[in-house]
Amino acid sequence: MALEARGYIDEGEAIGLNEDEVHRLLAAERRRLTLDILSEGGPWELEELATELLARENRDPADEHAVQRAMVALYHRHLPMMDDLGAI
Repeated sequence: MALEARGYIDEGEAIGLNEDEVHRLLAAERRRLTLDILSEGGPWELEELATELLARENRDPADEHAVQRAMVALYHRHLPMMDDLGAI
């Protein structure tokens, strides 16, 4: 699964989000960090994204269990929401 950001600007105007959707998208720190990572270019594989996310959260990216938990959270919660809103 390769992931890339769709290119967005502040206020969500580039991807057609209303104010509530922008707040929903950016409410979780993990989604903000994920968008930041994806905006740097890609594509990213899910495991690479989870590892980079943990590093930015100041967690140990070498901890296999933490990487697996981050992958599950991204796959089942954060990435689907970001996709539904058109951010990725």
